[in-house]
Amino acid sequence: MRVPVIAGDAFPAPAAPGWRAVPATGITVAAIHTALPPHRYAQDDLVEPIGDLCLPPGADRALLRRLHTSAGVRTRHLALPIERYASLGDFGQSNDAWMAIGLELGEEALTGALRDAGLEPADVDLLVCASITGIAAPSLDARLAGRVGLRPDVKRLPVFGLGCVAGAAGIARLHDYLRGHPDDTAVLLTVELCSLTLQQRDRSRANLVAGALFGDGAAALVARGSSCGIGAGIRAGDAGPSVVATCSRLYPGTEQLLGWDIGADGFRVVIDTGIPGIVRDHFGLARACFPRRSRPHHRRHRDLGVPSGRSKGALRRERHHRPPRPCPGQRMALTRDGREHVVCLRAAHPAEHLAVPSARARRLGSADGDGPRVLLRTRPAALVSGHMSWYALLVLAVAVERVAELTVARRNAAWTLARAGVEYGRGHYPVMVALHMGLLVCCLLEPVIAYRPFLPVLGWPMLVLVVLAQSLRWWCITTLGPYWNTRVIVVAGAGLVSAGPYRFLRHPNYVAVVVEIAALPLVHSAWMTAAMFSLANATLLTVRVRCENAALTRAVPA
Repeated sequence: MRVPVIAGDAFPAPAAPGWRAVPATGITVAAIHTALPPHRYAQDDLVEPIGDLCLPPGADRALLRRLHTSAGVRTRHLALPIERYASLGDFGQSNDAWMAIGLELGEEALTGALRDAGLEPADVDLLVCASITGIAAPSLDARLAGRVGLRPDVKRLPVFGLGCVAGAAGIARLHDYLRGHPDDTAVLLTVELCSLTLQQRDRSRANLVAGALFGDGAAALVARGSSCGIGAGIRAGDAGPSVVATCSRLYPGTEQLLGWDIGADGFRVVIDTGIPGIVRDHFGLARACFPRRSRPHHRRHRDLGVPSGRSKGALRRERHHRPPRPCPGQRMALTRDGREHVVCLRAAHPAEHLAVPSARARRLGSADGDGPRVLLRTRPAALVSGHMSWYALLVLAVAVERVAELTVARRNAAWTLARAGVEYGRGHYPVMVALHMGLLVCCLLEPVIAYRPFLPVLGWPMLVLVVLAQSLRWWCITTLGPYWNTRVIVVAGAGLVSAGPYRFLRHPNYVAVVVEIAALPLVHSAWMTAAMFSLANATLLTVRVRCENAALTRAVPA
């Protein structure tokens, strides 16, 4: 792990035991420019297409929806139109697309960064190019040199294998170079087209996480040595932040935590569940590289380079159980464009910190996470679809209706008992109350715990049945008037009611109960609740109907 510290001022950084620390020379980040492909999609619009690519026909997509919901991403840019990915038959075709699109985005990012810095391509002395989502020989930087007009003697350093930490490690390499060449200008270019590595018909957790989280793009950073002036057209007060120190650390035995398994199908992502623990346990050692007396305290100071994509602040908040505090550039970049290997660069750009994130972006607690940990750190309520909110309101409305029923029943019970009414079946009544209360609770729990999605083809018809069941129930209540009750109370000699729904059914109220118990959970695909409570209700109704028929027979002789 290579961790540069960026601040507004330069500070010395003596070495800590076990680390190789590099003293600062005040290199300046002159400009950062990003380039995104034009194919932009809302996160919700990618769930089904990615499911078609990764999952076999008819497979359950609950986990896939859970991943896309919990990723904290609203929109993503993809290298190709989403419908084109199914036609990528092998690694060769994917890599050809990476090279063609990578060159276009790399050129846009590189020339844009130089333009923002007030420099020309001929001013570049070193070009570091990092990518891990494709391979090329000659490398991307060699192919770009002639396209953008770099000098023939430009130094090039193609880098492969750094992955998510490429931005931080790349800045450290620029820092090392510019310490020895303070009159030079160096550029870091990162190009990552993660979507082209998505494995078709691979339903592994790592592949689905990558398909839910990563976006495509390129970014370029221009850095200048301590003896360089600023670029043409740039005011002195607009100079960017400085890299004041860097350090490196290797962790033996972690080679299989994050990376690629490379085979005939190309790059198959490896994301191990041990990554968050490694970062949490060892990130403090990176801070130890910079002794407290010489650490920068400027308000624009940033630490970059956490391999799991989690920020230093996120780890500290987790340790002390503090709520997340938004970092506008990094959080908004993730929310807008999906997690990219170049995102850490955007957090260092001063202009990014002028933007205020939206309320929704501030609530995306999962934006600090990556890999399988994105599932473990997200509260259950955040893992279900947005339909859960109105479904909870529906269940609450049914609960309010139940209270209204009990109020009417209590009033009618007092009326019938005052007229010598007799109650039957007191023993099963508490069981019936518990069943209906448990139904409402499980309707809310199962979609959250088991990640049941709202399926329109099922949910809307079930909602119609719930409304019809409620209508039938209240038709029964108004027809029976004071004789209706949730308890079995009959008045001798009152006679049977044959109006309203009782013209067609002997027990229409129980038809409403049966329909509601089955339909209400299925509005949000809670099929286990529907099955379990339907069976329990069927058992209870055999007792209830037998009791009610016996009571009516005694009170109303034939």
